[in-house]
Amino acid sequence: MRYFNNVSILTKTLLGVFIATWGVNIIYSNIDFSIENVGDPDGYFIAFDFYLSHDYSTTITKGSSYLFNVANHFFFKLCNDTKTAFFLTNLTSQLLVLLLGVLLLLRLNRKINFKFFYSVLSIYILNILSFKAFRYSNNDIFQTVFFMLIVFSFFLVYFREKKYYYLYFIIGILCGICTLIRPTSQIIIVVALFSVVLMEFLKKKPILSYSKSLLFFLIPLFSIVVVCHYPSIKEKGKLGFYDKNFSSGANWVQRNYLATKKMQAGELPIHKNSIFRATPFSAVNQYLLKNGENSLPKNQKEFLIKDPLLIVQLSVYNLGFLALKYFRFYGFLLIFPFLYLFTKPYLSLRKYPFYVFLFAMVLISTIVLTLMEFRWVIGYDILLCICILVSLKYFNTTSLKSKLPYILNGSLIIVSIFNILLTFFIKSSY
Repeated sequence: MRYFNNVSILTKTLLGVFIATWGVNIIYSNIDFSIENVGDPDGYFIAFDFYLSHDYSTTITKGSSYLFNVANHFFFKLCNDTKTAFFLTNLTSQLLVLLLGVLLLLRLNRKINFKFFYSVLSIYILNILSFKAFRYSNNDIFQTVFFMLIVFSFFLVYFREKKYYYLYFIIGILCGICTLIRPTSQIIIVVALFSVVLMEFLKKKPILSYSKSLLFFLIPLFSIVVVCHYPSIKEKGKLGFYDKNFSSGANWVQRNYLATKKMQAGELPIHKNSIFRATPFSAVNQYLLKNGENSLPKNQKEFLIKDPLLIVQLSVYNLGFLALKYFRFYGFLLIFPFLYLFTKPYLSLRKYPFYVFLFAMVLISTIVLTLMEFRWVIGYDILLCICILVSLKYFNTTSLKSKLPYILNGSLIIVSIFNILLTFFIKSSY
């Protein structure tokens, strides 16, 4: 608590108000929730029933969030109720994400010893608590647990000069495990691969070190993928990811494309409900029946070839959406990592977390080929918190030092106002 003692009374008061408004927001937004109301928009309950009644080979060949189902099965044995099992799995996962993030930030602060640490820590804790992962059957938060372990492992590599290759091996294992949860594990793998190469580059390691690092990362990754997905690879020639396409008709790429084209033409408002409610699969199937099977792209490659301009527009929109969403959670603190990015030296190991964060945001915004949902980037919050702490520590040694308390206080105020507005006055489906 020694860092907290150095903070002004005004900042302490505003932090108290910030915590109180978040508390009210979290309680109020969940006051009507019961386990009976756990939602299943993507059919995970049906997939879980299939998992319970079939062997591993059949389940993975059909396509399954297998490890997620294993976790749900554990709680199902305790309570014998599907909704309760999913609720407990996601609640436990959310608490683990919270715990891992707190531990990571505490370890970081031992290195930098910054007086505004508890403000940033409070922001992280309340951001994670505000997610309503336990209200739905989705497996986003479950995969985030493994992503947090990956980030933690990279953090250990970051502060070591040697004898860290085994950590890349662990990261490879964790990435391989993620392929048994969500197709978005492919994004995590790309981000992890980028992070390995960037780490070696910023540490100015020789080519031999690059090769060794990549081998330690890739060997366990490919081994797990081949072994665990072998039944699906043998039968269907692809990995056994859970497929949210509910029928043999149109798929999600086609649904997203049709809806976003209508948004582009001004026929539908730019909102995720234009996809989920205004463009049901039945409407997509009718469109295909009328215009032919080739009228809509069937996969990401066809989407790119058919309409690269739409991909650029979606990417820009998604990045803007993320910027506004992060501003809602972090206020003006969001600007410091960007300012820090343009300080000399422009390429620095200290800026490593922000390079990774930016790469991930651009990648996700571009590759999803639809309107962004914030739950897809839950785990990346920890990277942003690290970036904010490191950049604030840097600017505390510059001419901006005297301005930092005002900017922090302003951020606490504006997020508190957002909390009040979104609790009592504004109903947002985002």
